[in-house]
Amino acid sequence: MPKTHFFVALLLTTLFSSSCSGDIIVEFSNGGALDGDAAGDTAQFTDSISGEIATLTTQAVLQGATPAVINENSGALGVGNAIFEVGEIWSFSWNVATELEAIDLSSFTNDETFQISSTSWQGLSFDTSSVAELAFNSTTGTFNLTAGTISDQFDFSSVSGAPILLNAGAEYSFSATAGSTSLQSMRFSAVPEPSALGLLGLSIVCLLRTRPPQSR
Repeated sequence: MPKTHFFVALLLTTLFSSSCSGDIIVEFSNGGALDGDAAGDTAQFTDSISGEIATLTTQAVLQGATPAVINENSGALGVGNAIFEVGEIWSFSWNVATELEAIDLSSFTNDETFQISSTSWQGLSFDTSSVAELAFNSTTGTFNLTAGTISDQFDFSSVSGAPILLNAGAEYSFSATAGSTSLQSMRFSAVPEPSALGLLGLSIVCLLRTRPPQSR
């Protein structure tokens, strides 16, 4: 193999592995990474493929207008008592760009609704018809999850128009709007930065244009 091609292959392997996204799975337990967190607290999670460490920062935890804390208990997360009641909100952000992939709710039964929103989604278009009991409001940038008989697991990667992305620092806001429920798990993926992909392309072009010295 010519040396130039060898270095191209090596560069591809290095940069591609560092820029691939994997799963950031956030599960909950007593004394977990988020247990007791209030506004300003952070927790770290690792991307399963790239190994990148992503930091989740809690921006707000509210019971009505009153500041509160996150509670993890027996595989569930909520505000105050590990349950989201109407009017309770948890807002958080990641330090890296992320894609929302899936949410699993616990004890999510008839007549209960849950919302996931971000101002960054306002004006966007997502077709949720392929995901049962999920709807999107483009005006408010809100996904509405409705309890029913099918499942309390919601696969956002199946939404037409996905991936559902948020830039680093943008906020997700979770809240119950009817009844009560708990978060059982969340799944995100870290999104490669455009600068990393641009560097990959530029490096390949430069290496391919390198010519071996001509023999005389």
